[in-house]
Amino acid sequence: MKCNYEIRNIYGANVLHISAQGDAPTPLYYYLKIKGMNINDVDNRGSSPLHWACYSKSEFALSYLLALEPNLEI
Repeated sequence: MKCNYEIRNIYGANVLHISAQGDAPTPLYYYLKIKGMNINDVDNRGSSPLHWACYSKSEFALSYLLALEPNLEI
């Protein structure tokens, strides 16, 4: 489809942040493993997808993100 999957909203969040917040591990897999996006990417407030998964209590997304060994020091 040639869409720009790296586009961000006004808060600097991209598809990884939104997928983590919405407890959607399938899009996380697609964008991290197939498209090669950065798991440690941060939004305008310095929050990574891991932060959003924790904040939103998204247990499936959180489990998947932790399995990929993100930087826990962000």
